[in-house]
Amino acid sequence: MWMTTVRARRTVAAATLVLFGVTFAFGFLWADFVSENGAQAAATPEFDVNSTVRQGKVYLEFRLHHFRLVSPAAQAPKRYGEGHIVLYVDGRTAAKLDRRAYVLRALSPGVHTLRAELVHNDGTPYGIDREWTVTLP
Repeated sequence: MWMTTVRARRTVAAATLVLFGVTFAFGFLWADFVSENGAQAAATPEFDVNSTVRQGKVYLEFRLHHFRLVSPAAQAPKRYGEGHIVLYVDGRTAAKLDRRAYVLRALSPGVHTLRAELVHNDGTPYGIDREWTVTLP
């Protein structure tokens, strides 16, 4: 009886060790498969805006991270990490941008609220925006 118990314990230990080794090896294989096939999680798009007022114009510079600009007229399929910028002036759409720099002209003197929002190719928002004010003399 003692030999049966020892043999059973050894069999269970060996089976556990094999199962652990197979699971561990499968984890490495799966990680290689995921990295080779691009199934990694996409980085969240981010952006900053630098605005400068000169001679009655507002010069905007967008610094984008993990975001590729695509023309709003392109009718491209929705892909995470690409799209365009919608610029609002005082709550109204002023431009749909596919470039990192833009000049706002013909604004009246005074304080204006600007908002830039990242949107997908199909126009749906990412929920990522920046709002600030500028004062034109």
